[in-house]
Amino acid sequence: MNLLLKNKIYRFITYSDILSVIGDSFFYLAFLTYASTLENSAIAISIISISESLPEVFSMFTGVYADKIKDKAKADIYSNFLRMFIYFFVAISFLIFKNLTLVIIVSIFNLFSDIVGTFSDTLRFPIIYAILEKKDFDKSVGISMFCYYSFDFLAKLIGAIVIVLLNYNYFVLSNINALTFFVAGLIMLKVYRKLKVKMDKFEETKEDGEKEDEKIDFSLKKNLKNVKKLFKNENIKKSIIFSCLISAINAPVLPIIYVCISNNDFYMFGLETVKILSILNVVVLLGVILGNLVITKDILWSKYLQKIIFFQLFCIILSFLNILFLKEIITTCILLFFVSLNNGLIFPIISGVLMNNQEYGKLASTVGFLNTVETILPVCYLQVILFILNINFTLSIVTSTIVAFCSVIYSLNWKMKE
Repeated sequence: MNLLLKNKIYRFITYSDILSVIGDSFFYLAFLTYASTLENSAIAISIISISESLPEVFSMFTGVYADKIKDKAKADIYSNFLRMFIYFFVAISFLIFKNLTLVIIVSIFNLFSDIVGTFSDTLRFPIIYAILEKKDFDKSVGISMFCYYSFDFLAKLIGAIVIVLLNYNYFVLSNINALTFFVAGLIMLKVYRKLKVKMDKFEETKEDGEKEDEKIDFSLKKNLKNVKKLFKNENIKKSIIFSCLISAINAPVLPIIYVCISNNDFYMFGLETVKILSILNVVVLLGVILGNLVITKDILWSKYLQKIIFFQLFCIILSFLNILFLKEIITTCILLFFVSLNNGLIFPIISGVLMNNQEYGKLASTVGFLNTVETILPVCYLQVILFILNINFTLSIVTSTIVAFCSVIYSLNWKMKE
């Protein structure tokens, strides 16, 4: 956390990100609340869920665009102001439309806003690259994730109270969200000149050293060519592989636990199902937040990445074995806490490795590619496991355990190259 105190530009960027998180989380809760009041609430909530999950799929393309933009600092400011205008239109929509029509229209606006958000997220990596020392890259990602999870939780907690106090006035609630993006843009504007000076040095290096073609190409052929180049660097290749593997192997853990709890397979000490689920969600959140907090310590974390990945896979395997044999809720909570803690450590470290091994001019597209794969792969893997689960519960656990065990063996052969 010393980074926030030492670096003014980074501090202001973090403030801007926090406001963006608060705005997104606050509106998401309000929108879900509105959808839940409709007669066809199941369809409405499904539409909202789809619109929320799609934006990361576009990260590969927004990352390419982010890398090509020369004035990344200004682009980040514009993205906040653009999102502000989007939510002004959302507010007006609440006055004009109703019911499922409103949900569809607002979901389209929200999807567009979140795609702009992914563009801003990919911009963040070259910006951080320009203002921080290499040894602080993983710490900065840890701080960002810590702020995201902490303020996302607080926004939803306080948001529920605000929604009631405003008497479910969704026009006002949408404008509050727009205001958060407006202030976030003003905060970035405050440090724009200093940030641009730092980034211009890297932009000049990119143009002189890499001599990139400034034409933006979103074609699949071009993206596949860029992916092939990524895998030439051993550290980048293994980081992407393990990041995607961990995301995929993590995906079935909680859903399978939820199935066991709903079927009363666990001994739950007389607690109601809803209370147990709430406890599990709090345990997961605390684990991730603690991991993000620990990563900010001044340690060369990349040296320990292989061991942390090994421990993470070990905890996931134990979680599956506990589900299969012990069916004990306290053990489940302990293992889930360590799985979440490791997640809070692994992803900032991997982000740091990518930033340390990738050229400035390709950072955003690299992160965008990783985000896209990390969105698609876990969903696909989870669907396969859930399909097997519907056929045979035990077989789904055994399959998940075998995949995790094979990943453990694979992880033993990888060492970070200096």
